[in-house]
Amino acid sequence: RDVTGVQTCALPISSRTRPSRPALPRLRDPSDQIRTENLVGTISKAHRGRFQRSCRSLAFATTADLSTAFASGSTPGACASSSGLPGVVITDPSTESTQACVEIAAEQQVVGTLYECLDAELAEASATLVRTARDSTVGTPGARAERDAFMRLWSRRVTTLQNVGERLCFGRLDLADATRRYIGRIGLSDEAHTELLVDWRAPAAEPFYQATALHPDGVLRRRQIATRGRTVTSVQDEVLDRDGFDNSGDQVIVGEGARFASLDAARSGHMRDIVATIQADQDAVIRAPLAGVLVVQGGPGTGKTAVALHRTAFLLYANRERISRSGVLVVGPNRVFLHYIDQVLPALGEADAVVMATPGELYPGVVATASEPDDVVAVKG
Repeated sequence: RDVTGVQTCALPISSRTRPSRPALPRLRDPSDQIRTENLVGTISKAHRGRFQRSCRSLAFATTADLSTAFASGSTPGACASSSGLPGVVITDPSTESTQACVEIAAEQQVVGTLYECLDAELAEASATLVRTARDSTVGTPGARAERDAFMRLWSRRVTTLQNVGERLCFGRLDLADATRRYIGRIGLSDEAHTELLVDWRAPAAEPFYQATALHPDGVLRRRQIATRGRTVTSVQDEVLDRDGFDNSGDQVIVGEGARFASLDAARSGHMRDIVATIQADQDAVIRAPLAGVLVVQGGPGTGKTAVALHRTAFLLYANRERISRSGVLVVGPNRVFLHYIDQVLPALGEADAVVMATPGELYPGVVATASEPDDVVAVKG
């Protein structure tokens, strides 16, 4: 899956139009060879078979070999264009599977950088926590309280960084001002304080969920980035401003849509967060003001619980000083249900300020175990 060692790639053309010229020399150094099975592993299922068929006629060459081939006019195909990756040249940019391959490889470089930043922050936070625990105090109650407060702070930071590793980055916005904004579970910056990843709860991330083709809100393209572990597996594009996108010079659009990709994802015994596929009406509920009582109604399976948990994470982000002191109580019908949803908030970077309980556990120190008669159960629903 690491294509940074790729030098050049000449894509196949139809056997009816292939010129009768010498083919490009194949790589002599095995370390420079593209392993097609790895590339196929990063392509969405919809394009995998087509990509495998295309790979059978790929010809590979080193940069020097390709330069020689271009000079002698022996490259297959009529046109050649840069893929945007160092040393990779595509001779048929209209090939859909190849576009997906190149876009995935480009996003893999970005995601790899983000994980490097996450690892560095986690290492720094862990080291700071260890130093804080080892630091001696003057023995006064105030000094001990200060050290304990710092330990709680850094312990929460370490826990947060450990929990957000899965699908750290899941989206990208291409804006009308020619800038790109990556959206993820938490915010990340480099050593120069340049923003690399925007927290999905931040105001800057709202267009990722709210922008539409009717109201693009300055967004040309919204891209969903799917990952498995730290590997980008597919990208899904939505063009929201067609005229602006055409004028931007970027004509590559990949994918069938984020919701189709989420339906194809593997399921487990726990509820997954929907942070990458929140729809505009769901986002409006999640970001609703804190004041007052908010009631969300809907039939079974309409996403009420998922929206409520994401709203909890948003409120802890937007009103942390006010809410974290008292905490958030999540009440579920039974422990089986609470076990089903208990991984969502940690994955969103929030867990410490949340307590989950059933109605029979609301009074501290008491757990109700009595069973209701059937007629009472029917009335209570």
